[in-house]
Amino acid sequence: MKKDIRSGLNYETFRKGIYQIYVQSEVIAEKIFLSIDSASSGFLNWEKFLKLMGIIKAKTQDEKIDLFIKIADEDGNGNLSREEIFNLCTICLSKYMNSATDPQFFQDLAEYFTRLIFNAVNVDINEEIPLHKIKDAIVEDRAESDLLSMFCGADI
Repeated sequence: MKKDIRSGLNYETFRKGIYQIYVQSEVIAEKIFLSIDSASSGFLNWEKFLKLMGIIKAKTQDEKIDLFIKIADEDGNGNLSREEIFNLCTICLSKYMNSATDPQFFQDLAEYFTRLIFNAVNVDINEEIPLHKIKDAIVEDRAESDLLSMFCGADI
């Protein structure tokens, strides 16, 4: 049963109709949508849509980083593990290349960027990165801040 537009909007309309969402990877866009669509219905009433718009209204670099942090920190512990960073790297890379073309190269590249991110914030790869360290490195314009900014989507 198709819902009436007067009641709200579906995921596809949300995905294609909002520039900040359209430029994100499919996985990130879904995570943003599901942050409000707790019932996983694929549909938001207008009240929930407006709440979601309040979350994604990020205009400044600082707000974009905060939005990324809300999405990236899946377990809510305030840190990103090696596995979380690796998964986010594969999501980011999949926007630019097809992992099926050369799976080993894709995995090696994701691993390279994972290590680079840990090095950029000076955290051992066997530890978790406190999210504030990523934000601080970008805001303070440290050596790898462009990479971290791209990783967080703060360059859009």
